Amino acid sequence: TNNYRIGINNKETITVRPTSGFVEIYGSFLNPYPNAAFNEFSARATSLREAIIYVQDESRPLYLSIVSQSSENGVCTAPNNYQVIVQNRNAIQPNGLLICYDNGIVRECTPLDILSAIYRVEQPQTLGFPSPCVVGQPGYYVHPFGTDRFIYCDARGIAYIVYCPTGYWYNDFNRVCVFGTPPPVVVPTTTTPRPVIVTQPPQQVTQSPVVGANPCTLQALNNGSRFFPYAPDEHKYIACTEWPNYGVIKDCAPYHKWSQPDLACIYENTVVDPTHDIYVSTP
Repeated sequence: TNNYRIGINNKETITVRPTSGFVEIYGSFLNPYPNAAFNEFSARATSLREAIIYVQDESRPLYLSIVSQSSENGVCTAPNNYQVIVQNRNAIQPNGLLICYDNGIVRECTPLDILSAIYRVEQPQTLGFPSPCVVGQPGYYVHPFGTDRFIYCDARGIAYIVYCPTGYWYNDFNRVCVFGTPPPVVVPTTTTPRPVIVTQPPQQVTQSPVVGANPCTLQALNNGSRFFPYAPDEHKYIACTEWPNYGVIKDCAPYHKWSQPDLACIYENTVVDPTHDIYVSTP
């Protein structure tokens, strides 16, 4: 076991990065020697996933006890198998095991914490246009006046403007800033007519998630699953963002519905004659 006393100057990011095996971390602002029985927070960092502790609005020193463990039969063969990195800023990364300590309270790190570490974030007094934010519905929205920024709404309904780095633009599908030139905005000039439908009994939708259940769990993201059916409407689907437990409900194109086996929107009806917009329902 190694003990550390880390000075805190308003905000600090402490990263514990094992090089092999794993380490148990115990932290406290009160106990100089925190352990499994007496601590304010604890975490396990592995060589595949580092632990990141972000402290805000605090001046007391942080005490850490780190217990090294080997991945071989539980035998401790590498007592110094980790690095401790301290940075005087918000330096958290979304793929780490995150712990946020804010004004004396341990809390779950939010997307705003992560966005603030990656991008420049501002909370304007006014947006200059109607806010898309609704209390209890956090999410990401396209900024109507620029592709180099986007809007993030937190759970309190507060709007923030997030600015992409120079040369990047906001890709709303992936919920991230990407490098390059944004695609041109295509303004439709015609309206697609409603096709002629020969009705037959529709196919029954099965294996849809329970209404209200959030499929965008950390386990789903780690398994590479980012798209799910939207139970109330088969013409929509859920696209998970890169943050756990946050997803966006998206619409399929007209006359399409979501197919989970294909992970894509497919024609809702069988095309008989596309030149005359004639379809029949899927048997």
